[in-house]
Amino acid sequence: MTGLTSAGNTDFVQSLGCYDEVVTYDRVTSLPSDSPVAYVDMAGNMNLFLNCMDWMANRQDLISVRPKVVDARFMELTLRQTQMVFWLSLVVVPLGSVLIGLAMMRKRRQRS
Repeated sequence: MTGLTSAGNTDFVQSLGCYDEVVTYDRVTSLPSDSPVAYVDMAGNMNLFLNCMDWMANRQDLISVRPKVVDARFMELTLRQTQMVFWLSLVVVPLGSVLIGLAMMRKRRQRS
């Protein structure tokens, strides 16, 4: 089986050990007409790749939708930063919206 990949991914695809030969896109000029050819583009989808390998190895019991690994990211704020977020989001922005609305209402009343 021949693996087809970009020049930047050649080492990674070779390290998988799944292919007899790894060829870059720019080196492919034609495909053999005397044997069956299948082109599968994994597009960096590791889950799809692993499921394809399990299917080709006749291990259908391992084919699954694997859970996505989620990294928890936390933001650490100082007391001053926490107070700033509070005042901006719950006081300044709403109060600014009300003041702009009142100014627009006053301006419209003056026109008519």
